[in-house]
Amino acid sequence: RIEEKRKLEEERKMQEKRKMEEERKMEEKHKMEEERKMEEKRKMEEKRNTKEKKNKEKNAPAKSKPVEAPHPLPPGATVRLTSKAHGKNLRIKKEGGIDGRGGNGPWATFTVHSRGPNIALSLAAYPKRFLAIKENMLTEGTGGKFCTLIVKHDPDDGPGTVTLESAEYRTQYVGIRSNGDFKEPDQTRPGYNAKFYVN
Repeated sequence: RIEEKRKLEEERKMQEKRKMEEERKMEEKHKMEEERKMEEKRKMEEKRNTKEKKNKEKNAPAKSKPVEAPHPLPPGATVRLTSKAHGKNLRIKKEGGIDGRGGNGPWATFTVHSRGPNIALSLAAYPKRFLAIKENMLTEGTGGKFCTLIVKHDPDDGPGTVTLESAEYRTQYVGIRSNGDFKEPDQTRPGYNAKFYVN
């Protein structure tokens, strides 16, 4: 009887072991099935997102090219340059000399001339009288190399504000002091005294 009891116990243990093994296999199978379904769902989601992205790109309006701001001093233009420091216009005086006390008349009205990528400025009414930087003086010339100016624009100043650097003497600028007198070009940097509003 003891032997029979022992056998029955072993059979019971074996059955429990088989049952646990089957349950483990079923659990693994279930887990694998869940993973397969999740993977299929992920792939379908990716496919749908890719399709939506392509449709969006296809239907999106064409990107327009950025419009470049017009040059503040285009060749051929007639302009006045108002000094930021003094509040009046740059002028070539009738008797000679330059200052920033001009009004809106012929001595403060300039024509823009092309000089390659740069410009020159002559009086509109007196086209042989040009603005020039020569020998550390803001003076007038006849249109040669001392009259060639590099137009610079700082975007932070907004449209239509420029500084004018000598092409012959780099780092020397057209400048007006707060009292309206010209500022020596080698002392003028592209700051407050060198800024002009184009009108």
